Parts: sequence; structure tokens; C-alpha cells
Amino acid sequence: MTEAPPAPAEARRTGLSRVVSAYGTSLLSVFTILLGNFWLLRVVLESSGPRAFGAYATVSQVTVLGGVLLLGLDSAAGIVIAQRLGAAAGADATRIAWQLRRICRVLAVAVAGVGVTAAVVIAAVIPGDVGTLWAGLVAATGGVLAANFGSRSACAILTGAQLLPLVNVTRVVLQIVGLGTGYGFYRAGFGVVSLPLAEGVAGMSLWLVLNRLVRVRCPWAGDPVEDPWAGFRPLLRTGALMSLSGFGAMIEYASDPFLILAVCDDGLRVAAVYALWARLPALAFSTCLTWGVSAIPSVASAVADATGEAPRLIRRVLAVELGMGCLFAAGLAMWLPAVIRHWVGPSFDVPNPFAVAALFGAWVAARSRLSVLTNVANAANGAAVVFAWLWAFAALKIGLGLALAASYGVAGLA
Repeated sequence: MTEAPPAPAEARRTGLSRVVSAYGTSLLSVFTILLGNFWLLRVVLESSGPRAFGAYATVSQVTVLGGVLLLGLDSAAGIVIAQRLGAAAGADATRIAWQLRRICRVLAVAVAGVGVTAAVVIAAVIPGDVGTLWAGLVAATGGVLAANFGSRSACAILTGAQLLPLVNVTRVVLQIVGLGTGYGFYRAGFGVVSLPLAEGVAGMSLWLVLNRLVRVRCPWAGDPVEDPWAGFRPLLRTGALMSLSGFGAMIEYASDPFLILAVCDDGLRVAAVYALWARLPALAFSTCLTWGVSAIPSVASAVADATGEAPRLIRRVLAVELGMGCLFAAGLAMWLPAVIRHWVGPSFDVPNPFAVAALFGAWVAARSRLSVLTNVANAANGAAVVFAWLWAFAALKIGLGLALAASYGVAGLA
């Protein structure tokens, strides 16, 4: 059997540096997000119009099924692979990789078949350009989802093998290639369908390249497997718990406008003001959240290693997060009101703007801490605890939000 790297001693020496490297490369995706939104999207919208874009926005929501259908198995598999490699249990890591690959391939083929069938039916039922538009969007979006499923197994294997920086850089490069190809489709007359086609090209390229990287950098993942489905039930249970935990966090995070609409007079205006003021704090929180996500493989590997390195690595990860959270909190408290006033003028002013800014800063620091602790707990086999506290947190947020937003508006919800 092929030996499964990395060696535990190497992992101990470079635990924090691996987290820093993974975090730095993950921030590169900000560039492709900006390029896609402020270049390709703007170019396509200039000729497509709001109705065509509305059709694209509607169909593209189907891509959220990726997390639902996979039940968090890729995240759980990445953690378990990192633990098994950290404990020098290469055969178990190979088995998990085999299981995940088979599941992702079945889902990819199934989704692609559904997408093609739905596109054919739509083209037959809806005549003219409208039918062609919807059929093209459905087929291209099905390809995007299939490609995402295909690449997620390789991504989990490489992540578990402490190669997340390689995954991040590869994804960014191929996303840029996809955007260029999408512009070519737009120039060829595909209109708004160019957007999912660009995502599909990037996704299929990522699938092919990551699978190649697995064969080169993780040869142990291709070793023969005895009793291939052994241990799958605990993996499925952990993945489902992580997926349900993410759903609870999503409810908490996305509930803000609905809470405002439920209890505030002129709810639409208050929701708009809150969304604008929350935009920069949300970006700061995402930056901190990425740090916690980047730490998962290294922490999982250290937890499985019996040398006792895990507590020291966790303390360092938490110390870096504490510094980031405090800096963002202080910066938002001092500068958010001025930035909002310079950005959109006085029409989005709120009473006591510096108090609101300080509350948002405190939210970033506290929510970031919770998210990093959540990721550390998941890496340390604490998925059940994470599930319980994230759903309790969602219930607390909704209860307090309804009470405080009714009395204090934006400040109360912050």
C-alpha cells in the first residue's frame, strides 16, 4: 500500500504555517468574485435585460442543492481523512476517499441526467426564445451542479492531506479561465446563459485538474480497498450533523430582514438601512470565518496525533482570531459611520450611528469567535455539540431579535 503523507513530525512543525498558507490562498477568491460581479456580470446585463437576468437568478438557486444532497459528507470526509493521516492510519483514509468518490460520481451523473431531461422538456413545452432561454439555463446550471459534485471528493481528499492551499490556488486560476470563456460565450451570442456556462467551464476544469492532483500528490487514495463500505455509517451521521448545523447557522445569519419586516413600522426601509450598514461588518466576519475554516485540516490532524500538539495549535489559532476580531471591531466602531455617509450620503443615516457601529463591531468579534470555536469543535469530533449550540443560538437570535428590533430598530437587531 502507498504510504500516506504527511508525516506526523512534519505536520507538527508546520501546523500553524499550514493554516496561514491556506488562509492566505483562500483570500485570493475575493479577486475572482470582484471580477465576475463587476466585469462579466455587468457586460452581460447591458444586453440581456432584467427579465433574462431574473430567469438566471431563479435557476441558479438550484445550486444550493449541492450542500443539501451531499449531506455534509465532503466536509466530514476531509476532517476524517486528516485525522486518519495524522494517526498514520492510511488504510482508513483510503477507504473514506473511495466512499466519497463513489457517492460524488453517482450524484454528478444523476444531476446531469436530470438537467438534460428537464432542458429537453422545457424546450418542447415552451416555444420560441423564452423556451430556449430557460432550457439553456437549466442545462448549463445542471452542468454546474454536476461539476461541483465531481470536484468535491477530490477537494476533500486534498484538504484532508493538508493541501488546501493547492486547492485554493487551482480554484482561483480556473475561475479566471472560466470567466474568460464565459465572455467568449457572451460574444458568441449566448446572452445570460454565458454566466452559468462560465461557472460550468470552471467547475469541469476544476474536477479534471483536482482529480489529477489527487493521483499525483495523494497516490494512497488510489490503493485497493478491502471492505470498502466499512465505517460509512458514522461518516454519514457526522456529515448529516454538520449539514444540519450549517442549516441552523444559515437560519440565524439570514433571519435579519425577516425579523425587521415582522416587527418594525416601515419594515422595508428599516431592512434596507440595516442591510447597508451590515454589509461591511458581514465582509469582516467572512474574513474571520475563513481563518477558522482554513484551520480545520491542521487541527483535525493534530487532534489525531497522540503527541499532544493539538492544544498548542488550537491556542495559536484562537489567538490569531482574537487579534483579527478585535482589530475589525475597533475599525468598524471608529470608521463605519463615516464610510456609510461618504458611500451613500445622509439617506441611510441612523440614530446614534457610533453606537450602532460599535454594536456591529462587537458582533463581528463575538460571532467570529463562535465560528472559530465551531470549526475547532468539528475538527475535534464535536459535531453533536456544535449542532446543539448553533440551533440554540439561532433560537436565541430570533427571540431577542423580535423583542429588540421592535423597540430599537437597527440598533436593537445589531
